[in-house]
Amino acid sequence: MESSILREFVVLTNFCNYQTAAAELAISQSTLSKHIQKLEQEVGHLLIDRSKRAFTLTAHGALLRDYASQITSIWDSALTTLNNLNDVDPQRISIAFTEMHGIYGIVELISRFGKLHPGIELNILEKTGPELKPMLLSGDCDFIFTARAADSNDFQSTVYQSDRFVVALPEGHPLAKRDAIYLEELKDEKIIAHRRPREVSLLCNYYTENHFKPNTISSISSADTIMRLVNENVGISIITRRAAFINLHDCHVALVDLLPDISFDIYMLSCRKYPLTPIAKAFRQFVNENSGTLK
Repeated sequence: MESSILREFVVLTNFCNYQTAAAELAISQSTLSKHIQKLEQEVGHLLIDRSKRAFTLTAHGALLRDYASQITSIWDSALTTLNNLNDVDPQRISIAFTEMHGIYGIVELISRFGKLHPGIELNILEKTGPELKPMLLSGDCDFIFTARAADSNDFQSTVYQSDRFVVALPEGHPLAKRDAIYLEELKDEKIIAHRRPREVSLLCNYYTENHFKPNTISSISSADTIMRLVNENVGISIITRRAAFINLHDCHVALVDLLPDISFDIYMLSCRKYPLTPIAKAFRQFVNENSGTLK
C-alpha cells in the first residue's frame, strides 16, 4: 500500500468532495478516483458509498479514515526526524535556559565540559520559560534547564540542582543566630519580596497552605538590591538560598533555614524523539556526575 494514496484518502475525507480534494492534492479528479478504487481493492472493502448523491463513507471507510490519519501523521513525524538527523552536527550541542537559572552554575558547567572536549561547538541560548520546551520539541536545541519538570513522555528529565528558600536577615536581627525560623515567627516582619514569576508562584502557594499573610513592603526583581536593603535593615526577605548567597558580597546578612521547608528542583530536559549524538550523551553523563544540592 502506498502512503501517498492513504494521504489522498485522508484529504478526500476532509473535503468530502473529489473536485476540491483533487485541487488540494494537485492531481486530476480522475486520478484521485482511480487511486481510491485501487485502495478499495487493496483493503477488500468499499470505502465510499456511491449509492448516495452526497459524499458518504461506508462503515469500513470511516474506520480506515481514522487509521489512515494516524498512519500519515506518524509517517510525517518519521520523515521530519530523519531529515533533522541529516542536519545534526555530531560535534555540536545546543543548550537553552532562562536568565534566572543562570545563577545555578550552568554556564560554568558548560564551560568545564567544553574544556574536556575542545573540538566541540557549544551553542548557548538564553530564552524565556515558555520558549524552552517548544524548542526541544522542534529540535532547535538538545537540552534545556528549567524549573518545570517533564510533563509528558516527550521529555527525558534529569534533576540538575535542588534549592530551597531561606530567610535573609540583618546580622543584628534577633532571629539571625537561629538555625531555623518558623514561618509564623515572621508575621510581624517587613518582607521584601523577590519579584520573579517562579518564586512568586511557589511562595504564594506556600503562604496559602500555611495560612500566612506576609507583610510585604516592596517587590524587587534584583537579588543584589534585596540583599543591600536587608543589609540596611529596611526589612527581611524570603528568598532562594542560591540567589541570596551569590549576592551577599560585603553585606552583613544572615541566611537562616525556613520551616516548614520549601524546596524545588532545577531539571535538565531532552526530547525523546531526537536520538542524542555521542557527544550529547557525554554531556548528559557529565551533568549527572556533577549535579546535586546547592550548599
